[in-house]
Amino acid sequence: METASSVTTELTTCPICRDPFTNPKSLPCLHVFCLKCIEGVFRDKSPGNTASCPVCRQEFQIPSDGVGGLRHHFMVQQLLELNRHLQESSCNKHKDKEIELYCQCHDCKENICVRCLSIEHRSHNSVEIPEVADSFRPRINDDDKQIVSAISSVREQLEQTNQVAA
Repeated sequence: METASSVTTELTTCPICRDPFTNPKSLPCLHVFCLKCIEGVFRDKSPGNTASCPVCRQEFQIPSDGVGGLRHHFMVQQLLELNRHLQESSCNKHKDKEIELYCQCHDCKENICVRCLSIEHRSHNSVEIPEVADSFRPRINDDDKQIVSAISSVREQLEQTNQVAA
């Protein structure tokens, strides 16, 4: 049975480098490639030249600003972000297994599944992920307050500078 993670992995893998897309660009035929990969394939082509898709061989014209001018594929970008999120919700060892009980092993600093918790991390200090999030929330709020305060201070200084310059 395919999991959501395996489906998104398939849809987010460049057919040239076989890695997750980096800056996904779409050809007019709708095949998608990493910008660097497509730049490598068409390195001998100039804007306005005709080129063929590496997958289906459909011809298209290189945009006036080069292959970098091909449309960014935002849907693939969103799938990449979803896939990253799904991988963060999976056991570090068993990537194809979504975590049923969210735990973080403090000793190993890993997300772990029930199987790993009961076998490899049995004697380790682990806690459910929602508890870890709750412990970080006050620190994040404190950092947020400091950042807002610093921004206010910079704005005040900018106002004073603008008044002196006027």
